[in-house]
Amino acid sequence: MHKALLFTLLLVGLLARAALAQTDCSGDNTVCLAGQNCDVGGTDTCTDCSAGTYSANSATTCSACDAGKYSSAGAASCTTCAAGHVTDALTSTGGSMCTECDAGTYTSSSQVACTACAAGHVTDTLTSTGGTTCTACDAGKYTASSTVSCAACAAGHVTDTLSTAATTCTACTSGKYSADPSTDCA
Repeated sequence: MHKALLFTLLLVGLLARAALAQTDCSGDNTVCLAGQNCDVGGTDTCTDCSAGTYSANSATTCSACDAGKYSSAGAASCTTCAAGHVTDALTSTGGSMCTECDAGTYTSSSQVACTACAAGHVTDTLTSTGGTTCTACDAGKYTASSTVSCAACAAGHVTDTLSTAATTCTACTSGKYSADPSTDCA
């Protein structure tokens, strides 16, 4: 019976110490849970890391997320922001959120702001968000909007650039014709 009671008291003591080590960081107890740091000199308690920072288990301070990564408050690690998305910090450390580029815009890196894809070009996602590339329409094709697929310009019509990145397709004037939309009407 003594052994069972002694074991129970020892177990309760260890559990209480573990709980204290994860909430009270005064004195020699500086161990906090992952995602927390010790507010030494303030409340001497473990507090959640702020958004844009993280701490691994047993860390005494929170560290800023690297550029291109982000975290919410209380994070044990940072998450990489995927292509077609940007962090609010861009090239700086400490990103706290990751958002998709709007339709018609793109970025290949979470550290570069989303850029508008010009007319005569299309994003890889067209009307969807999260574009990662912007590509010019091929010769003989056109689009006025980066969210609308490049369309073929029919025979008897020509594109405004007579090459790539055309934004319009116009019929040849009366008496003129072009079999190839990338050559002038003659």
